[in-house]
Amino acid sequence: MSPRSTKGRKRANVYSFSLAGEHEPEVKDMDKLATREGKSRGEIILAAWMEYRRVHYPGNPQPPLMAQSEDPSVADQISLGMMRKLLRGKLQVMSNPKIQDKLSFTAMIQGDLQKAARVYDRTKDPELKGLIDQVRKILAV
Repeated sequence: MSPRSTKGRKRANVYSFSLAGEHEPEVKDMDKLATREGKSRGEIILAAWMEYRRVHYPGNPQPPLMAQSEDPSVADQISLGMMRKLLRGKLQVMSNPKIQDKLSFTAMIQGDLQKAARVYDRTKDPELKGLIDQVRKILAV
């Protein structure tokens, strides 16, 4: 890293790094975009780094399982599938007359209903709504 004088701005640091030759098309695209937007390579790289850091830092460098993706509905679809399966299983257990400890089961399923309601709020899935309503109806009895 070596400081460099700039015109009327704070001193800049020059950083050097290498990319394999196969990335030349990406670098050319970056240069075209930077020119079109009136930005420097450094500003483009810094913006990319800041976005990467926002997603990955602090903590586990692996992105969270339910991280935002380019298509936000992907995470919702995964949550939706999980909630449908969970509530179907709970309904099956609740319909079993041999359940000994209905009180603790009822307390446990309340948290699941809250999670399912949040998924429903995002997806407005009618099947999930029906499952939520069935569970609530059984709990009300």
